[in-house]
Amino acid sequence: MAGMFMHRVIQLAGSSCTHGLQKKKRMPEAMMQPPVTLMIMIYNQARFITDAVQSAFSQTYDGPLEILLSDDASTDGTTEILQSLVAQYDGPFRVRLNVNRRNLGLMAHFNKVFALASHDFVVCGAGDDISRNDRVAHLARIQAETGAWLLYSRTEFMNSAGKMLPDPGIATTFATDWTLPDVARSNALFIGAGSAYQKDVLRSFGPIIEKHAFEDLVLGFRAALCGRIAYCDEPLVQYRLGEGLSRAGRTSFQERTQALTVWIAVLRQRLTDAKGFGLAFGDPIMETLRDTLSQAEFALVDHLKAGAIAQRA
Repeated sequence: MAGMFMHRVIQLAGSSCTHGLQKKKRMPEAMMQPPVTLMIMIYNQARFITDAVQSAFSQTYDGPLEILLSDDASTDGTTEILQSLVAQYDGPFRVRLNVNRRNLGLMAHFNKVFALASHDFVVCGAGDDISRNDRVAHLARIQAETGAWLLYSRTEFMNSAGKMLPDPGIATTFATDWTLPDVARSNALFIGAGSAYQKDVLRSFGPIIEKHAFEDLVLGFRAALCGRIAYCDEPLVQYRLGEGLSRAGRTSFQERTQALTVWIAVLRQRLTDAKGFGLAFGDPIMETLRDTLSQAEFALVDHLKAGAIAQRA
């Protein structure tokens, strides 16, 4: 039936947060269409950016929608393509283009764009992925119904040429019957390409200060602490495998180095957030975070030592 979709609220029983999701009374239709910012973070994605932006322009949302395009000082012609697309747009939505004068890097860019967003509910996109034209409409309705701080949807997968791929079966923690210690030690909470956030997830904890972290692994943990997560069982995003900021031109050694560096940054940020949330030093979640961080730091040291030995050989 048109307009119907499946979603579920994920709320952890026993969460120490006093602001968990509550069942809301039925709201008027107008309130089910809150103001939304659809932000697309972009860097050196000239091959894919037109499809990504056109999928944003093609949204069918009837409520107020801001499309915020942000280029982190691309050097491959992406900026010029964006400027042309924005100049040609004559649709119903407000479109804003931000171009950074210098490259900020992933987390500083994310913090900046999130702050630039005019509306409290922010749907996230990347310059190499494609949003289904009803993505914003689905997620906005769920957010209005649930008050979730994190919403994410099912994701479809494609290769760099845009060919659809079978689901690779990526194991994610939020797809299981999880506990908070499970979340604390997990480096795969959900597929971040399908995410959307209420700005409270940053207001309540502050910006992400670990510059090497990935935002989905940080904000997913924050939302889990407060039991404010909802999932839409619709494939609202086509996610391009093998692309993105973390993969370009790296050797296997460099990829492993980066993966461990990111993971250490995520765990440090989670520890900061857990302390700010009020968890005691001896809380099982804090102990899990400290133990996992120690293991990751030792793993990075061993990895770098092995690389140094291999270079001398």
